[in-house]
Amino acid sequence: MKNLGRTCLFIFMLCIPIASLAVPNQLAIHFSGVSGKVNDNVKQALANLRNEVRHPLSPSSIQAFYSKAPRVIKSAIEPYGFFRARIQKSLTRNKNIWTANFNIIPGAAIRISEVDLKITGPGIHDRAFERLHERFPLKAGHVLHTEEYEKAKQLLYDIASTRGYFKAKMLKSKIYINLISYRARIVFQFETGPRYFFGYTVFSDTPFDPRFLEKFLAYREGERYNYRKIQKTQTDLINSNYFDQTIVHPVPKEAIGREVPINIELTPRKRFQYDLGLGYGTDTGPRGTLGFTVRRINATGHRFHTLIQASQKYSNATASYLIPGANPITDLYTFSAGYADFDQVTGSGTSRKVSAKYTTAFGDWQQTFALTYLNERYNIRSFPFTKSEVTYPSTSWQYINTKNILKAKYGFRFSGFIAGTPKSGISKTAFSQIRVDLKLVTNLFKHTRILMRTSMGHTDIRNLENLPFSLQFFAGGAQSIRGYRYNAIGPGRNLFTGSVEIQQRIKGDWYLAAFFDVGNVTDGNPFNSNKWFEGVGPGIVWVSPIGMLEVTVANAINQPNHPWLVQFTMGPAL
Repeated sequence: MKNLGRTCLFIFMLCIPIASLAVPNQLAIHFSGVSGKVNDNVKQALANLRNEVRHPLSPSSIQAFYSKAPRVIKSAIEPYGFFRARIQKSLTRNKNIWTANFNIIPGAAIRISEVDLKITGPGIHDRAFERLHERFPLKAGHVLHTEEYEKAKQLLYDIASTRGYFKAKMLKSKIYINLISYRARIVFQFETGPRYFFGYTVFSDTPFDPRFLEKFLAYREGERYNYRKIQKTQTDLINSNYFDQTIVHPVPKEAIGREVPINIELTPRKRFQYDLGLGYGTDTGPRGTLGFTVRRINATGHRFHTLIQASQKYSNATASYLIPGANPITDLYTFSAGYADFDQVTGSGTSRKVSAKYTTAFGDWQQTFALTYLNERYNIRSFPFTKSEVTYPSTSWQYINTKNILKAKYGFRFSGFIAGTPKSGISKTAFSQIRVDLKLVTNLFKHTRILMRTSMGHTDIRNLENLPFSLQFFAGGAQSIRGYRYNAIGPGRNLFTGSVEIQQRIKGDWYLAAFFDVGNVTDGNPFNSNKWFEGVGPGIVWVSPIGMLEVTVANAINQPNHPWLVQFTMGPAL
């Protein structure tokens, strides 16, 4: 017996390392027959079931997974309306590798036979709830998706919270499924509760007068609550450029009666801003910029800004004092004074200017009224220096329609300018002038976009040499007719330029471009094609986070001995 025990112990000790060398079982899972979200849901469901299987895998645990899997698959596809699914399955084994295959035959999806939506309470006549019946995402005849059902339920709560029904509640929400008729019936009973109103507004401590901040509010105390007005208030405060951070939030729990107080937390931007920049432009040569801004001078939002720009061909210095109008979101008064020195192929000189402007916006339109005093000493081409002094009123309009001005796929821009004055004691030159600029961006194909622009203008004046240089019409340059130097064409009483550019995306935000520019500045008919200046060439474009950066190589067709000109532009396409 003692020898027998020793023998058994020896055999047991020998089996331990042999067992430790055994290869563990592995389970591979494959399924087919579904796609999209249904496929993703089945995949996740089987992965969850697989994680419940004990380790190491044994034949019995694998068999348990295999037997439960069809029920799990059916549960995973039922939220998408498949209640008559059949599962074809097989389980194979090759040594230690087990393979479970499931072929899903989903069958027809169940459809909604009726949507019974009942809204009760004071909000029953609210237009938002009345329109909901027409645009409710669940309708008879649609395939039943429980995701859509949950979205529809959330939509009711979203409308209620947006419109100020803070005590709204769902009385009933059920899906009734009849597997015999294979139809689904959905029932919603939603109680709106009373609608709340805007209460008092509390601003966090800032250097600004609360009466000034109240001008940014899109709502008034006592009005019916609407969360969109909360959003607009926050957007307007952010766009004011006074604050780094703006948080506008209602506090329904602190409502007095049915008036909800609004808390606005504001983090002012630094009072002083300094700008320093170095660069190069094909129209200006090397250039430098120095700027200084006082974002707030007093508690009512007055600002001051000064900017100095220096380059080989054009230098200027401007100081501006800005005062918000009665509506600081749309209205602004600007008083400015500036000095400029210019030297280009068509002339050179100095300019002094003082102006007062009022700018207002309505919708996508912006309008500016200005009164400007302009004093210039200049020469045009080979003519002697002339001194011109003029005080003139002007008005300008601008309209921009695009979803993303920095990366516009579609968009339109209109700019218009009208100025003029009779000869008088404060204006030694009589003139009138009108100019229109149009830009269009559109997609021809998915990765091909077209940019078109045109400028037209007319000046009515007896002696063109008496018109200040800065009011003269010129053409040529990276933003005008490419292939010609900056403002090399002109001056003249009439202006016309046009451009067509095709940009083809090659990778990411990079495009190859080809363009054709045409136009003229003349005292005669600017649309006479026999006298047009034309530029053509290729380019490369990067649509960057700060706008479109483009390098072009242009040829001036009308000047056959003129070398190809490399030009650079930066900024939004519109």
